[in-house]
Amino acid sequence: MAYEKRLMAECYDSDGMIPEAGNVERLTGILGRPLNGHREFALAAAG
Repeated sequence: MAYEKRLMAECYDSDGMIPEAGNVERLTGILGRPLNGHREFALAAAG
C-alpha cells in the first residue's frame, strides 16, 4: 500500500490534478451522473 501511495504522489507531483481531455465525460458516463466537487462531497458526507 505504501508503494502505491508513493506512485500516486509522484504522479501528482509530475502531472498535477488536471484531467485530460475526455476524462470528465468518461467518468460522467461511468457514474451516470454529473461529477461532484469537494464542497458537494463534504456537505453530503456531513449530513
